[in-house]
Amino acid sequence: MLVFLVGYMGAGKSSIGTGLAKELGFRFVDTDSWIENRCCKSTTQIFEEFGEEYFRSKEKECIEFLVDQDDVVIATGGGLACNNNLMELMNVLGEVVYLKASSSILVSRLSKELNKRPKLANIQSEIELTTFVKTHLSERECFYNLAKHIIEVANKTQSEIIKEVGLIL
Repeated sequence: MLVFLVGYMGAGKSSIGTGLAKELGFRFVDTDSWIENRCCKSTTQIFEEFGEEYFRSKEKECIEFLVDQDDVVIATGGGLACNNNLMELMNVLGEVVYLKASSSILVSRLSKELNKRPKLANIQSEIELTTFVKTHLSERECFYNLAKHIIEVANKTQSEIIKEVGLIL
């Protein structure tokens, strides 16, 4: 079984994915890390040197690589589900779980990571970040909502979310 975790950056896909994989006895793959290892560059360097379109092509390559794998939890990058018809492909290949977080939760989490995220590199204030996240999330949510399962992450611990995801699989 393949389990895909989708959602906006900062929703907890990587941390939930790591714990879920351990709980299920599955392997864990973070698509951003997979791409960084393939390219021998950080996500930020890839965006700067080759652009977003190149990065999106690598995301597609990663999902295609995982097609014939078994028992893997995959934490996808925030934009992966929105490009190259990958949401449709993931829904065919396995169980897709949208980790849904409000813009206020996302802003709170992302404000500590501005320099680690290429899409946020030029944001200078919390007001800018809030505006960006609200706008960007509203553009992406129509893709995320195509997931087979939606889990609201607000007011839940990591272990509660992992347990909830485990119950729906």
